[in-house]
Amino acid sequence: SASGNMYMTLVVKMDKIGIPLTLVPLRIGTLIAPSIRSRVGPSSSENVYLKWPNDVLIGDRKVCGTLIEIENGRLLVGIGCNVAEAPVVPGAGADKGRSSTSIQEHAREGEQHDATAIAAEIIQATKDWLSSRDSAEYVVNDFESAMAKGAVQTLRNGPDEGKQVIPLRINPDGTLHVKFAAGAVDGTFPGERTLIA
Repeated sequence: SASGNMYMTLVVKMDKIGIPLTLVPLRIGTLIAPSIRSRVGPSSSENVYLKWPNDVLIGDRKVCGTLIEIENGRLLVGIGCNVAEAPVVPGAGADKGRSSTSIQEHAREGEQHDATAIAAEIIQATKDWLSSRDSAEYVVNDFESAMAKGAVQTLRNGPDEGKQVIPLRINPDGTLHVKFAAGAVDGTFPGERTLIA
């Protein structure tokens, strides 16, 4: 992995989590995005968005992603953030993905950002969250307020891979309700569907 970027795993006891597990990836995104938003210039900070279920974007490029696994009664929350450098991501093939960017590409002129400081902020935000009273409603509202609603996105896997959708809302269980940008789906036009992570 590129030097100067942030890669970490938070280990959280499952009994400390007061929301359904399906909402945890969304909550983690809401904890990460403010740290990124505070480090980019004004024009970029308005374009820091959460993409369901586990990515942070600047514009239409990925700057941070998460992966959550369960092991021995604990959640392992892996976070990767492009702080100094954006890796080249193939647009096709087995390793295809969204094009990437870095915090440094969008930083105010002359500013340098430290991955360790970002990690410390995310750790503190996670501690604050675990000691607060959270609810499914709060998670959904927080995620929706930071989500790029109305932005056309391309599905990257599953039976509808390659189709373009427009996010409409987060359902109470953490699933995403979308409208297909074009084409008939299940006999309707334009189609709407709920996506499950």
